[in-house]
Amino acid sequence: MDIITQRFIAIGNKVLAELRRVGVGIEKQTDAIDRYAQAQEQQAQTPPVIRAEFHLPQADVDHKKRGSKYKKWLHPQTIVQALTLIAVVYYACYAKKQWDTMTDTYTQIERQAKAAETSNAINMAANAVAQRAYVFYPPQSIVLDHGLAENGDTVWAIIPVVQNGGNTPAFNVLHQFNSNGPAFRPLPNGFTYPDNHGRSIVKTMIKDIGPTVIGPHTPAGAGEVAIAEPDLRKIVTEENHVFIWGWTTYEDVFGCFHKTEVCLKAVDFLRKPSGDANMHVQECPEHNCVDKNCMDWKPTNTPICLLEQDPLKVKETPK
Repeated sequence: MDIITQRFIAIGNKVLAELRRVGVGIEKQTDAIDRYAQAQEQQAQTPPVIRAEFHLPQADVDHKKRGSKYKKWLHPQTIVQALTLIAVVYYACYAKKQWDTMTDTYTQIERQAKAAETSNAINMAANAVAQRAYVFYPPQSIVLDHGLAENGDTVWAIIPVVQNGGNTPAFNVLHQFNSNGPAFRPLPNGFTYPDNHGRSIVKTMIKDIGPTVIGPHTPAGAGEVAIAEPDLRKIVTEENHVFIWGWTTYEDVFGCFHKTEVCLKAVDFLRKPSGDANMHVQECPEHNCVDKNCMDWKPTNTPICLLEQDPLKVKETPK
């Protein structure tokens, strides 16, 4: 019990005692009035009525109101509720700050993870591009070898030469070469460069070339096309238009399939006094391509092979 309540109770007790004393006095006065009235029956005047009213001082009333107001706010339950509200608001602010910190941290980690993933993809692509085999046809990559046809004419075997410019071997290498003989006419528009497995007329060159391996930085013959020397001599006079075309397929050390296509036009043929010969060629407008630039190439659908196709096309990490 606080001091304000104790004071209020003490004042109340004093007021009650005073009321009792006043009540006793009033009762005595009433008896005296009754006796006097009986003695003075002729007197018509009504005896005065005495009323007692009790009034507290205004200062005590105001003090009591303030005490009640303070008592209400100082109630233990009110204090606990206020402290709980303050704690809840503080925790909410703290939790919001922690959530913002966690969100920023997660965003940074996600960016770092994507950057690491991109870096790994670039490293894998760089390794694949640096280590894989590259089979291509160097300029003027023609070797001539002569033999005799069944009719005794000299026949020249035109042997295109490919080169593996990569740092690892090319596996399962296959070649196919063709010519537009025996008519040797200009190639028409829309020519499809088909494979025409004609009968070999050179006795010393009847053989099939199966899958082979080409070592790194190593040249290799890519097949043979036999053309009689009289037909080759007509290249200079432009009576004949000699074209040879073909392809080479292979797999690199990562198991990725590759294809190189080539088309060459003979522009000159010269027989030397020594018996050897030279033939100059130039690339055709079409059918010179590698991998995805070739219409009938079928890519290997593995991650490392897809990186080989477009090694620098990687997704950028968002800022």
